[in-house]
Amino acid sequence: LAKHIGAQHTELLITPDPLTAVDQIAAMYDEPFADSSALATHLICQAASQHVTVALVGDGGDEVFGGYDRYRAMQLADTLSPPGYLAAKLAGWVASAIAPKHERNKLHRLARFAQGLPLVPAMRYLSYRNLFAANDLQYLFTSDYLAGLADSPEEAFCEQFAECDERSDNILEAVQRHDLASYLPDDLLVKADIASMAHGLELRAPMLDHRIVALGLGLPPEQKIAKRQGKHLLRQAFGDLVPPCHFDSAKRGFGVPLASWLRGPLRELMCDRLRSASFLEGPGRAFQPRALLGLMNDHLDGTGDHAHRLWALLILEASFRRFSE
Repeated sequence: LAKHIGAQHTELLITPDPLTAVDQIAAMYDEPFADSSALATHLICQAASQHVTVALVGDGGDEVFGGYDRYRAMQLADTLSPPGYLAAKLAGWVASAIAPKHERNKLHRLARFAQGLPLVPAMRYLSYRNLFAANDLQYLFTSDYLAGLADSPEEAFCEQFAECDERSDNILEAVQRHDLASYLPDDLLVKADIASMAHGLELRAPMLDHRIVALGLGLPPEQKIAKRQGKHLLRQAFGDLVPPCHFDSAKRGFGVPLASWLRGPLRELMCDRLRSASFLEGPGRAFQPRALLGLMNDHLDGTGDHAHRLWALLILEASFRRFSE
């Protein structure tokens, strides 16, 4: 691609150390920040800062032009006919029975899509976004902790969704506005800003120019999503500049191999920290020890894929330990 467009291409080989990753992220963000792509962002910023002081990033492109898979799921759920609804529910039931025990596969996504269909739009979107489902939290937390919660995360999410929905002409615009008001400023931009500035690298996001955001939000849904692909307008606008294979390939995230790390080099650290007395008697007193053990055992023996949930718990433990020092 670099050769095709005449750009200078620099390839950097990055070899992370999983054993230091948890504490690195806890120290860098100075709060429990559990987006695992923060580690990948930190590593690439560290490497890039050896060559440049300013870099462009594509943050905002998915939110503004409809690039996420969950956007297509919300739009499809909103337009399903009664026969289509029943067919999707049946397909989801079959998919949940035969899906491999790792989250990032099409069968698992189909099952999750079908499970969200009976819900109102706000709760449906929450089900596509959350790390722990409500039932998971009921099992994971102690009854005393749950009884002491003053606010419901579901209520806060739905209130914000309702505000975004009122300002929108369709469900796709509503979820875009919700992400622009929450996921983007509270996760993606925090992640990028802290990871870059830790290494003296300045990142700029041209997709978040207010004129581009206004343009993207105002587009009709068919200009955002078409032929089961997101960012349709961008594909049309720039499709003649690069080889077609770069627009037709599947969307890929910017993550790290958490699942294998937690079964390999991070296994001992995870078991020691999440079962330690300092965690279970301190900040971990909110959790049921047997539930934490079950979550770890399910992941370690391959019964389930809880990589991102366990990473979140490890970051929480590391953050509290850092604050208590």
